[in-house]
Amino acid sequence: MKTLVGWLILPALLCASCHSADENDGALSARGMPIQFSAGISLLRVGVAPGASAETLWEIPDTIGVFMQNVTQGTEYVVNSPYRVAAAGALGSFISAGTPNYFPLSNDDFSFKAYYPYKNDATITSITTPIQIDVSNQTQSATNRIDVLYAANDNGGSYFHNFDSPPIPLTFSHIMSKLVVNVTRGTGVTGALTATSVKLKSMVAKGDVDLFNGTIAAVSGSETIIQARQVTTGTPRQYEAILVPHTFPPAGGAETDSIVITAGAKVYAISLLRAFSTATPAPVIAFESGKKYTLNAELTVGVGTSADYVIGATTSPWGSVSGLKPAEDCGSSPQ
Repeated sequence: MKTLVGWLILPALLCASCHSADENDGALSARGMPIQFSAGISLLRVGVAPGASAETLWEIPDTIGVFMQNVTQGTEYVVNSPYRVAAAGALGSFISAGTPNYFPLSNDDFSFKAYYPYKNDATITSITTPIQIDVSNQTQSATNRIDVLYAANDNGGSYFHNFDSPPIPLTFSHIMSKLVVNVTRGTGVTGALTATSVKLKSMVAKGDVDLFNGTIAAVSGSETIIQARQVTTGTPRQYEAILVPHTFPPAGGAETDSIVITAGAKVYAISLLRAFSTATPAPVIAFESGKKYTLNAELTVGVGTSADYVIGATTSPWGSVSGLKPAEDCGSSPQ
């Protein structure tokens, strides 16, 4: 599984980023060590710009939300506190983007949970408050981050305490699904694949994120057409879409040519179910949290003016999943 390993660091000395206007209030006798956050990233998230480099780097203004739970008291000590990347790069340095957080001087047990991207929402008053993600717009921007990550750590059930000396590790994982479509030219297709687009039909667009458990539930009735985002212009030409984990087709629905690839004047309508299953009839597809699904579509020209294609599909780690369906000729599809 692609993971992000980070640490909540408890430095021996207060650094400037942990001070605020209240640093002169003499309150050190009433509070414990300040909490800072830093993180490394490894092929983890979808960035703003297309290409592999954007998936390996933290970018300004990437922000995570942190929850700190007092397990001893059964209360929430820190709720949705924003930590913002201070320096872009593979090893992001995070500073508090709000009121700095400190351990209390008590020896209570604490656990941590965090998520990305942070939502500045006054209605999030508890870790039990769900947040909604909408993937209908796949364009990545500073205001539209849809690759949701989640991390939790209770120190193996031993919890964390004030003045714990080791860094507090957080391992972030994807809770969304990702569909990748690789488009190549086959027999009879000449010239570059210009004006190509990939649309996904009847896809769930909204999901409610459970911040306590790190799960996401599809919102019924939010099905729509999703325009996949173009990632590369070479060979293959690659498109991807971040999806809400859900069962496809949705309950009560029927799948008919759910992937539509437009290449120049030709339209290739492909069955997603047929691509990922050899069974007849094809079963539903469970887009699962933390998993990546790859469809390879070789566009060819068949008899007359019919548009043919050859497809193959795999699943591979965004999470841990295996499976391979051999390529097959899918015959003609309407233009």
